[in-house]
Amino acid sequence: MSLCINAHLNKLSRKNAIDKASVKQWNELLEKKRTIWFTLSFIKTCKSLVYFKKHSYLYIIAVRSNVTNKGGPVYFFVTNAELITTLSQWLSWVKSNCSLCVKCVMIDCSPVEIDALEEVFGQLVQILLCYWHIKRAWEMHIKKDIKIIGATYESKCEQDAVWVTLNLLIHAKTKEAFDQKYKEFVSKFAGHGKCVAYFATH
Repeated sequence: MSLCINAHLNKLSRKNAIDKASVKQWNELLEKKRTIWFTLSFIKTCKSLVYFKKHSYLYIIAVRSNVTNKGGPVYFFVTNAELITTLSQWLSWVKSNCSLCVKCVMIDCSPVEIDALEEVFGQLVQILLCYWHIKRAWEMHIKKDIKIIGATYESKCEQDAVWVTLNLLIHAKTKEAFDQKYKEFVSKFAGHGKCVAYFATH
């Protein structure tokens, strides 16, 4: 069954029976349509090409197809340093040489990637953060910042209460609902200043 589904998706995504012609037609379509990018960064991909004791970073841009609703890698970049200037230079090259119209970009919670994207695209592109990475960052800060000294059970209950409130925030349907839930969060957990301050700035 899975082979039939994959064959059907391949047929949908193929613009021409000849691969080269199909790729050319896809490039022409992507140049016209605003697309969604997903940037994937992999730390410690391999040993650095410059410094033996350091590692390299692999960046991949995947583009989602509106036809198959699947993503595929289209650009690769390896660097020995995760720097805004380096990433900006690469993104600028992609922007000027590949003429893809970008609608939004989904990334993990990397401040370097956010700053580089904003430097290259400004406010023209919406930057979305990966849901899984957001929740992982939240979990780390909740465990670190929500503690009641000498009371493990009470600490766990308080952490669970924060999780419930944050889940309501992330699933808010409107900006007004989000703002209301955020005010409730700040009021309810005002005693955990470090945690509230983290969520105010991130």
